[in-house]
Amino acid sequence: MADKKEITVRATQRAGRGKNDARRTRRDGLVPVTVYGGAGETIAAAAPLRELAAILRSDSGRNTIFTLDIEGLGPSEVMFHDSSDRFPFAGD
Repeated sequence: MADKKEITVRATQRAGRGKNDARRTRRDGLVPVTVYGGAGETIAAAAPLRELAAILRSDSGRNTIFTLDIEGLGPSEVMFHDSSDRFPFAGD
């Protein structure tokens, strides 16, 4: 079995939510992310596109568990999740 590689992505907390805030975040070269789970509330943050894209291009890709260190909140282990509901046989 291969050794586990520790990957840490530093992110900043986002105050705004919604489509316009997400567009501004992307314009700045960041990716809007939402962290769910645990006992706390959901957390809106922004992470560098380059670092997240490198994780997606890795051998484990979307299945990679990595640490997201959100400024002011501390690190959390996370992984990618596709929230889109698609039903290819229903024509959606």
